[in-house]
Amino acid sequence: MKQDFWSHLSDSFTKAVPYGATAYLKQQDLDEKLAEKQQKLAVKNQQTRDYAKMTGQEVEFDQYGQAKIKLLMVGSL
Repeated sequence: MKQDFWSHLSDSFTKAVPYGATAYLKQQDLDEKLAEKQQKLAVKNQQTRDYAKMTGQEVEFDQYGQAKIKLLMVGSL
């Protein structure tokens, strides 16, 4: 019985390690892609802020964190 326990434990460990390593590598890949998207968004937001400052307009952010030029009402007709 003791032999079966260690044999089962060894088999389980041998099968679990590759799954854990694969999950870790997938998470790293997802983290890298997220960081890349965040960097692109930061650059785009900075460009939008610079344009708004240059043209005297205001910037607002949507629910996704993306900068948009705020449309100003110039008066009512």
